[in-house]
Amino acid sequence: MAVYSVIVLWDLLGGPLPAGIATAAIEAGFLILAPIMGAVADRVNKPVHFIALSSVVIALGYLSLSLGYYAPSDVGKIALVGVAILAFSLSPSLYIPNFQKFVRGFSKGDAETLTVFSSIEALQSLTSIPAPLIAGVLISLMGYSYYLLTTAPLIIIATVVFVVWYTAAAKRLRQ
Repeated sequence: MAVYSVIVLWDLLGGPLPAGIATAAIEAGFLILAPIMGAVADRVNKPVHFIALSSVVIALGYLSLSLGYYAPSDVGKIALVGVAILAFSLSPSLYIPNFQKFVRGFSKGDAETLTVFSSIEALQSLTSIPAPLIAGVLISLMGYSYYLLTTAPLIIIATVVFVVWYTAAAKRLRQ
């Protein structure tokens, strides 16, 4: 997400300084929202709902960046970038504590939980290598706006698949 947002923000806002400011705003938003969403995750025991909400929020961020290319004025572009910044700050804040809670629900203890988390981090690093290359190729073939418009529905489809899988797995565990 961070790689794509910097590339798009650079293009949409017209240079490295505005893109850097927008990217810093994403991180600042995450810094503020992460503890708040962690506290919410501790109080509300619905990790799958929050994971799904996180995916919808990130998809809205991609859609707002895509719409930024069609904004008739700079004010419209900045407003849509602001929505994306909020979405890119809120989505991981919702996702991270709830995904940890979700994984703990399927593990037998702390040692297994740590193994699962480290395996997930390794898998994420493995996918982070080709992802920017694939994104670069797709952006060069389709353009930024079309790439973003196709990414948002793919995120929603992946979320639906996850929720269906989770529902089936939870049903099996209850039996």
